[in-house]
Amino acid sequence: MTERIKSNLVFTGFIIITICANYLLGSMAIYGAAAFTEFQAVELFGSLIIVESLARSVSLLLSGRLGERLGRKKLFLVSTVIFGVMIAVSATAASAVFFMWSRGIASFFWGLFQANIFTMISEQFAEKEYPVRVGWLQTVGSLIFLIGPVVCGLLIQQFGWRWSLLSILPLFVISLLLVGFFLPGKTRSNTAVSNVQESVQKPKNGLARLFSKKQFVVMVLITFLYTCISTSGNYIPLFAQTLLQASPTISSLILVPCNVLVMFFSNMTGRYIARHGCPQRLIVFMALLGLSGSLIYTLTLIAPNYLVIILSTTVVGSGFGMSQVLPIAFVQRHTEKELVAEGTSFILFIQGFSSVIAGVVYSVAMNQQGMPFALATTVFYGVILMWMAARLYKEPINRNELPKKEIKMERTEEEIG
Repeated sequence: MTERIKSNLVFTGFIIITICANYLLGSMAIYGAAAFTEFQAVELFGSLIIVESLARSVSLLLSGRLGERLGRKKLFLVSTVIFGVMIAVSATAASAVFFMWSRGIASFFWGLFQANIFTMISEQFAEKEYPVRVGWLQTVGSLIFLIGPVVCGLLIQQFGWRWSLLSILPLFVISLLLVGFFLPGKTRSNTAVSNVQESVQKPKNGLARLFSKKQFVVMVLITFLYTCISTSGNYIPLFAQTLLQASPTISSLILVPCNVLVMFFSNMTGRYIARHGCPQRLIVFMALLGLSGSLIYTLTLIAPNYLVIILSTTVVGSGFGMSQVLPIAFVQRHTEKELVAEGTSFILFIQGFSSVIAGVVYSVAMNQQGMPFALATTVFYGVILMWMAARLYKEPINRNELPKKEIKMERTEEEIG
């Protein structure tokens, strides 16, 4: 079996576990509502969202460094096994509190392997192919966000909410087998840089080094701002059911155009970066979509109707598809190899963390001034995002040019010593 085939099988394993993870995240409102209704504890539903988001955010921050210390393959296998076990535990929970905390623990271990998937992909495929692969991974994830809740609803209707969770466990086994058998213990990337690691001391304080790079900081802030805008999508079904008096089915269909464009722009962004890198015009285009969508949101203050809400979410979703790929590809392309894992995990942490922050802001604004005002607050993020993209972002030099300079500098210091 050729190395190319093995790499594709490993990538298939990553696709499968991403399907499982996004199914659980995208269908949370479906099986969560059914579970808490059965337990007669609907008031805990909001707590479930907070517990899951915080657990995932904390583990994402740790995952890059843990992957370096324990080995990314080992961390993936162990955390995926525990993730699956906790899904099974939550599906057999006898109380609402037990269900909520078992889902929180599962989310923690999901975060541990999520960031390392992107790093392992970078080690399996060439630099130009990496953003294309990430684009496909995010495209499949977006597709599951689209159809996952429908499948989950059908499973609950036929078999109950517990089976809607247990039914995906065979996919966990398939993913573990593919990655376990075909991902080498030492990747080609690690082998290629072994001589460099012997001559250059392994860097410490990875985050400190990352934050010493201006463009990484700018990318982190851009990621934070766009995620704050895109988090508004979580409130659109509620907007439809309250202000537009839509049925639950209609309210779920409102986001279909948005999700379709998320898939399209995720894929196209990966292909564009593979050919052209991360130029400023790409960042500005994404920021323009975010600002335009937020400006359309303000029309809900005077004309809350289907046309306005579908148009606004479609525009915001287009930029969201780009934001799913661009920051991760930026880290892989423009940071030193030894900082890729930690940089990727921090970007994913920021996406989770900003969702929590934005959710709090939207909730307060909604309770004080109503849903249209809450959606209109996205203009604040959009204006700052556009300014940062146009004035602060400059594409840094390619990562391939960095190690040679750093090695030369390190050797010069040794010679002086």
